[in-house]
Amino acid sequence: MNRLNNEIHSARLRFGKGLVVSFVVALAISALSIPALGQAVADWDKRFEFRADVVAATTLVESEEILAVGKFGMMALITFDGNDSTARMITGDVNEDLISVAALNDNGAALVGGSEGNIYRYENGEISLIQNLGPDAVLDISVQRDVVDGWGNYGEIFSIWASGGRGILAVSTDEGRSFQDAAPKRVTQPALTLPNRREGMWFSGVGNIYEDTIKLRAKVNGRWAEMGKDFILNPEDGIMEVFTDLDASPTPTLSFEFHPGPPFQAGDFSLNKIMFQGDLITAVGEFGFIIQTEDFGKTWVRQAGVLTANDMGTPYWISGEADGDTIVLVGAGGMTARSTDRGKTWESLPDPSDGGVFGVSLDAGADKPLVMGAVGLLGQLDGDAWNLVDRTQLSLFSWLKTALKLDGNTLLALGGRGSCVYKTGESWDRCSIAISTDDEI
Repeated sequence: MNRLNNEIHSARLRFGKGLVVSFVVALAISALSIPALGQAVADWDKRFEFRADVVAATTLVESEEILAVGKFGMMALITFDGNDSTARMITGDVNEDLISVAALNDNGAALVGGSEGNIYRYENGEISLIQNLGPDAVLDISVQRDVVDGWGNYGEIFSIWASGGRGILAVSTDEGRSFQDAAPKRVTQPALTLPNRREGMWFSGVGNIYEDTIKLRAKVNGRWAEMGKDFILNPEDGIMEVFTDLDASPTPTLSFEFHPGPPFQAGDFSLNKIMFQGDLITAVGEFGFIIQTEDFGKTWVRQAGVLTANDMGTPYWISGEADGDTIVLVGAGGMTARSTDRGKTWESLPDPSDGGVFGVSLDAGADKPLVMGAVGLLGQLDGDAWNLVDRTQLSLFSWLKTALKLDGNTLLALGGRGSCVYKTGESWDRCSIAISTDDEI
C-alpha cells in the first residue's frame, strides 16, 4: 500500500465528503485576504495601484502580455517589468466571476471560464460568449497541444478540456469554438487489496457503484466467496461488510465500476484540474478523485484507491501539474502528493502549510515543485522539506495561486489583492503593478 494511502486520514484530510462544490477556488480564498500592511509605497499614486484578485492568468501566445482574470468579471492585460509592471484594464459586459483562463494559438486570443458555467473567447480586447457548460463554475481550462519545441513555439492544438463543479467536463476539438459533454458516467476501480482477511467492514471511498460489476476475488474454505452469503456491498455508499474469514489464497481483492459523485448523487462532483502526458489525460478534484483516460474519454480508471476500516474522508484536490512522468497534486488542508510513474502509484509529500494550497508549478523541474496558497504561502520542495519564503519580508499577506514562467528564467506568482512576486535568480522579490490609465481597453 503506498504512502499516500497510509496517510490519507491525517489531513489530512481536513475536509470530508460533505464539502460542497461551488466557487471554491475564487471566493473561498478571497476570504483569506488580509490588507498588505507594510507594503512598500510605489513611486506612482497608490490610487492607481493594481489591487484586484487574480484568480487565474496566462501568458498570451506571441505576446509579452499576461491575461489576468478574477472576481466580478475582472480582466486585465499585465506587462511584467518588475516594479515597473503595468496593467491595462479590459472593460466588458461579463457580470460573473472569472475563474480560469487558457491561451490559444491565435495571436493574443484566450478562453475564459466563469463562475456560472459560461466559457468565453477573448481576442483583441473583446470578450464573447461561446456557450454554457453547466450549472456551476468552470474551474479549469487546459489545452492539449502537439509537442512544444525547445524554442518555445507552440504546437497545434489537439483538444481543449474544460472542467468544473457539478460534474462539468467538456471537450473541444475545434480550437474552442464549441464544446461537447465528456463527463464520465462509468469509471473502473482496479482491484483493491483487502487490508486483512478477517470479517469486518471496509470503506471504498466511492458511491454509486454498478452492482453487476462488483467482484470480490476471494475464497472461503476453498470455494469462491458469494455476495449475500459471505459479504455484501452497498452500491450507493461503497461500504462492504465481510461476514467470515477469507482464505489466504488467492489474496482477497475487490473491483467494480462506479458513477462518480456522492452517495445517491451520481454526477454531482467537481473536477478542478486536467493534465496531459501524451495520450494520457488525468482529471483530479473532489472526493479524492484521480481518474485517467488513455482513449480520449471513452473509458476512465480511478487511481490511488484504497480500502479502509474507517470512513476517513477524502482529499480535495484543487490543482496539479504534470511534467514527464511526474504529477504533483495540491489541495485543501495543505495536502500535497506526487506520482513519478504517470499516476499509477502515489506518495504524500510533507505538508507545506495547514491551510489550503491553491496552485503548483513544475517549471523549475519535476523534482522541485513550487506551491502557492493561503496567506501568501510560497515555497519550493528541497529534498524532503519545503523551502518557504519569508512572507513578512515580502509583504505577502494575501493568497497566491498562479505561477507563470516568463522569458528567460523568471518565475512570476500572482494572487489576491494584486499580490505579485517574482524570481529570476535564487531569491524572490516583490513586484508592483500600476494601472495604466491612458489606454484602458
